[in-house]
Amino acid sequence: MLRIAAIAAFLLLLAPGCTDLAALDSEADGPALAPSEQDAVREQGDKALADGRFKTAWNHEVAAGADRARLERIALAALEAQSGQAEDMFVALREKHGALSNGARSRVDGMVDAARQRGSWSRALELELMTADDPPTFTRAWAVYRGAPVERAPSLLETLQEAKADATATEEGD
Repeated sequence: MLRIAAIAAFLLLLAPGCTDLAALDSEADGPALAPSEQDAVREQGDKALADGRFKTAWNHEVAAGADRARLERIALAALEAQSGQAEDMFVALREKHGALSNGARSRVDGMVDAARQRGSWSRALELELMTADDPPTFTRAWAVYRGAPVERAPSLLETLQEAKADATATEEGD
């Protein structure tokens, strides 16, 4: 009975009203989930992902074991949907795992290429900044800048400079 109460309390934290993403480095509250319990939590996470509830899907996956591939899939779906949680998800993934997996990087590259082809240089830059493996250097974001039309360059440069300042301040704060 105590185990059920602990799981119920944890799942309340995953409710839509909760504003924080579950941290990847936090220890689970209570006993570890049994394999069948992990499967049940992942099923709920998959439902949340299908409904576009990215934070809920993320938090369920963290509770179920924080599988990197599943977390990347959730973060990429949030990124494609332009969800506000995507940036925090990619920060958490970078802090825990470093660079994105090859498959995730390929999906981001596809999104960046599509944004460039549409002439959406700000979106292409935003995608590269959010998924950067190397802040404050932002090598891939600078590649977007270099390929942009000259009339778009000033606003892109301003965005890059702000991102570099933010990343440098965050780095110094650690």
